[in-house]
Order: sequence, then structure tokens, then C-alpha cells
Amino acid sequence: MGRKPTYEELERRVKWLEKAAVKPRKTDGAFHKNKEKYKNIFSSIEEGYYEVDLAGNLTFFNDSLCKIYGYARDELMGMNNREYMTAETAKKTYEIFNRVYRTGKPAKIFDWEFIKKDGSKVDVEISVSLIRNSKGQAIGFRGIVRDITERKRIKKKLQESKAMFEAVIENLPFDVFAIDRNNRYILQNEICKKNWGNLIGKSPEDVTVDKHTKDLWLKNNRLALSGKKVADEVIYKRIEGVENFYYNIISPIYDGKKILGIIGVLVDISELKQAEKTLKQSEKRFRRLVETMNDGLGIQDEQGLITYVNSKFGHMLGYKPENLIGKSVTDFLDDRNKQILKNEISTRRKGKVSSYEIEWVRKDGKKIPTIMSPQAIFDEEGKFKGSFSVITDISKFKQVEEALRQSKERFRNLTETTSDWVWEVDKDSRYTYVSPKIRDVLGYHPEEIIGKTPFDLMPTEEADRVSKIFDVIRVKKEPLNCLENINLHKKGYPLILETSGIPIFDDAGELCGYRGIDRDITRRKRAEEELRQAHDELEKRVNERTRELEIQ
Repeated sequence: MGRKPTYEELERRVKWLEKAAVKPRKTDGAFHKNKEKYKNIFSSIEEGYYEVDLAGNLTFFNDSLCKIYGYARDELMGMNNREYMTAETAKKTYEIFNRVYRTGKPAKIFDWEFIKKDGSKVDVEISVSLIRNSKGQAIGFRGIVRDITERKRIKKKLQESKAMFEAVIENLPFDVFAIDRNNRYILQNEICKKNWGNLIGKSPEDVTVDKHTKDLWLKNNRLALSGKKVADEVIYKRIEGVENFYYNIISPIYDGKKILGIIGVLVDISELKQAEKTLKQSEKRFRRLVETMNDGLGIQDEQGLITYVNSKFGHMLGYKPENLIGKSVTDFLDDRNKQILKNEISTRRKGKVSSYEIEWVRKDGKKIPTIMSPQAIFDEEGKFKGSFSVITDISKFKQVEEALRQSKERFRNLTETTSDWVWEVDKDSRYTYVSPKIRDVLGYHPEEIIGKTPFDLMPTEEADRVSKIFDVIRVKKEPLNCLENINLHKKGYPLILETSGIPIFDDAGELCGYRGIDRDITRRKRAEEELRQAHDELEKRVNERTRELEIQ
């Protein structure tokens, strides 16, 4: 298949068409033949080709232009350029086309914005040249349209990436530098400049440092420029004479197989070297701490073989620590927990770590639940080398959890079987929990009550009376004992409830709500009223009979 013409070649062919259009008539046959040939070429290119009359109406175009603008051929034919341009673009287009018309000189327009049929916008660059008839009269315009939306997006992304890269380099807490293949510094962050002066444009030989430092620089740079990565600890003396320990990393920069230069970092590890000394002194104390800690600790390699465990973990599994070394971790797991570990290690190799529950099988066959808190270990090249984990025995926690679950189950059973309605309110007296028994008491479903206050269920006068009583109790943070109040059933009739509750406090001792029960005492109150009335009636009759007897 032949090579596709470039943008510039297309423009040259357009110019050829312009010249051919004004040749004598004896060449018209050849012109039309060649014109048809180039129309076929324009139909196969990715760039859009267009011809418009002097008013800006499309008279000819290829399929690529339809694709760029998002219109069908029959929709685009005869369309004026203002119809697919923003007002601003249309104004600029008129000015440029007018200039081309007046001067006869072609023009190229960059970063033009057109409106596609679906309303989205596309960035293009276009060329414009005059179309003349055989008499040399201008009869329209032609040109090439190239969609540069993706190119602009990539350019913007590159600019953002460059800005981000520069920001990262400048904010790194260590020296960063780069040298081209001509052995000249081309990049240096502020920390590097502070420690070694301005190096840009210089070679390492031009920098004023002591001989030992310069010799090491030259040696490591030569190695990196030959394709080798340098990573070692060195002692360099900075320009102010301070001698420091550095971790030195210098790597070649490749363009394919060609080395363009080197990039390096110098990490000041003077404090680290001092810390190493301190660490060695405290290593014994640390080991004693590990051996006496309440949690188990284990280290495994990349194959999952145990390389170290402390006494606590050995005790958890019923083994001496030395008898676990070299064993696979999976030897102490059942099939279900082997799969849990396999999934976790898969994510751990990617650098993602999180605590999880896993159950071990002891030497005596009993199972022990634990919380595993792992940490992946990687080498300098980022290769997974294993992990170490803290293992916490949660057997007692599980027992407490089971007891709590049973307690919650008993509480749920109790709240669902008791004749009383159980509730909880927050510090603003809004219901946060309502037991299902409320359906039998007031006719509401629990979800209808959540977020409401007890006073929303009372007649207005009763709500005012009870809220004043409750405000006093709440301020004093006292329990609520057998407070009688009138509530309205969902159907509208009144019921008498007896409310009791206790305050709930958070860990800081602040009141965060109340928990209690409501009991329907409507029947009891009615019975009491009937009994009182009967008692009054009897007392009345006794008094009347007594007076009668006294008269007799």
C-alpha cells in the first residue's frame, strides 16, 4: 500500500489545482482528469478537504470532513461555515478569508474551534487558499482541515506532567541532578544548588570540590554513562567543607538503546549512619522486647517459609520457635484460611497491606483466631522478598463478641416479645431506635417514628406539659420514672402511656440521650377511674343510709 500524503504535500497539491484551474482551455481535459484523481486521493486521507463559495457555503468536501464535523454528507452540503462555528470563530474566519480574498495569499489558521453536530467542540487547524476560474477570477476557497483535539489534549497533558515533574523535583528532600551525554549538567534542584553551587552548563571537572569528591564523581558518572546503574554509599565534602555520608544513585537515561545522559540523586544519610550505630547498640534490647511482647511476631520469605518467630507465636501454636523455622505458613492453616492467606499475599505483593482475621491450627488440633497485621518487604529493585507480621490472639475477644451477640439476641427477643414499647432518643429527644412493639401500642411502624420526638405523638397541650417536665429531668441528667402522658394513636384516638427511662452517657461523661420503655396503661387508668367512681357512689349511698338511720 502506498504511503499516505502528508499535510504539506496535500497543501502543495491544492496549490497545483489552483494553478491548473486557470490554465488555457486546451489543458481542461487533463485538468479535469487530474482533478478527479486528486478528489479520489482526498477521499482516502484522514485530513478533511473542503471547497466553499465566496459566501462560505460548502460546495465540495471529502468524507474525512464529515467525520471531523460529525455531519452526514447530505447535511453538510451547502452548509454555511457560520453554522458549525462559534460566534467568535466565525468572526475570525471572516477576517482571514477576507484577507485571503483581498491579497490572494494562502493562510494557515491554528487552534480553531468548531462545533460538531452533537454540540461538542473540536479543535482544528486549517489552510485557506483562493479558487479561481479560467479567467483568474476568485470564485471560492479551498483548504485542508486537521483535527488537533487529541494533539492539544496530549500537549496539555505533557505540560501538566512537566509542571508536576518540576514541582516534584524541587520539593524532593535530597539532591537531584542530570547530566547530558556531553558531560554537562542540565538539571539541578534547589537543594543540590545549595550544597554544590550552580552547576547548570558546567561539567563535573569545572566544580570546585576536593580531589577525593571530584574523583568519585567522575568515576560514578563514567560508569552511568557506560550504561551501568550506580548505587552505593559515599563520603562527599560539600563546598562549605562539611563532610557527609550520602547514598548515591546514578542511572543512565535511555532513548531506546541510546544513552542520552544520566540522572542522579544524593540522599544525605549522615543522620542515618549515626542512627545505625545507635540501632546496633539497642538491638539486644529490641530483641528482648520482641521476645517478651504480648503479640506474636513472624517473618516469612517470598516462598512463604518462616524465617523467624518470637516465643509468643510459638506458644500460640504449641511449638518451640526453632521448630517452626523453615516450615511453610500454610502448614498451620486449614483449607479456608489457606485461601484467605493466598488472597492477602496477592495484594501484599502489590504493596497493599491491611489487617485481617485468620484462624491457625494448633499442634493439638485446636483452632485459634487471630488478627494478622502484615507488612510487605521489598528489595532495592522493588521485588517482593517476603513480609513480617504481628499476630494478635483474639480468642478472648471472640468469646466476648459471642457473648455480646447472644446478649443482643436476647435483647432483641425481649424487645419483640414484651408488651412494652422499647425506645432510644438522642440528646435532642429524637428517636434513634424504636422496637416493633410500637405497632401494637400506637399503630406506627418503627421506621415512621425514627427522627421524630415523643412530643410529636402527643396533643399540643400535652406536648407542652410533658416537654417542660422532661427538660427539667434532662438538665439534671436524672432518670425518668413512670411519667404518665397522653399519646395519639395513628388512627387519632388518645392513649395513656407510662414512660420510664435512664440517661445515656458517652465516654466523656456527656449526656447523649435516653433509653427507656413506654407502657400502655389506658385500660388500667380506665379501670382505676371506674373503681374511683364506684367507690364514690358507694360512699354516697353509705352516707345517705347513715343519715336515714340517724333520723329513724
